Amino acid sequence: MRIYIGDEELTNRPDEWQVTDVQGLSPQDAAVTTSDRAWLDGATLTGARIGARTISLTVYPEDGPQEARLALYDLFPLKEAVAMRFETPLRRAVATGFVKRVECDLYTARQSVEVEVICPDPYLYAPSPVEADSGGVIRNPGLPVGIVAESAGGSVGDGERTFSLTTTNVPYVLDSREGSKSVKRQGTGTSLMSSIASGSKWPVAGRGETTITGATSAYIVPRWLGI
Repeated sequence: MRIYIGDEELTNRPDEWQVTDVQGLSPQDAAVTTSDRAWLDGATLTGARIGARTISLTVYPEDGPQEARLALYDLFPLKEAVAMRFETPLRRAVATGFVKRVECDLYTARQSVEVEVICPDPYLYAPSPVEADSGGVIRNPGLPVGIVAESAGGSVGDGERTFSLTTTNVPYVLDSREGSKSVKRQGTGTSLMSSIASGSKWPVAGRGETTITGATSAYIVPRWLGI
């Protein structure tokens, strides 16, 4: 696996350091809460969520450990945001996190640097969007995810859910992605959330092929739970 911090590759630098023990790229544990049923077997589900992702790695400096250690401090500035990209033969994914810890064991025969990054968003995302083809078909290689679509003013749908406004002939941009849902007028960026028609549902691109109707253009950013 190849790891990049921003545009700089962290791996494949044998003259400077070795990266080992990378953790946190598998699906995160879910927090599932239940409540007991009165006088009945089993329990009732009351909530389920995925918490923040923690990515940790250990780096062993090679020749010139002091220079390598200081370079790692620059790559991972404490409490600052870092963009991380991971590449395997089957998948390329990115995550953004905040550096929680950079700890170096100075008094050993071979120094090591342990890095811990907290990603508030637990998902790993494709590094580039996937656009709908000329027929409105989006091919999603990941989990179901919201879409970003432009409309000339009509309804936008995914075959199961339809979104529309009470106003007509108003071009708008729809963003149905989790955590950033919005609808804005094209050109001005004015919010149209107050004009959402009753019964509207936010379109979603499911796994595989989804045909988006009513949009002049649409795209998704695929996401996964792990690589």
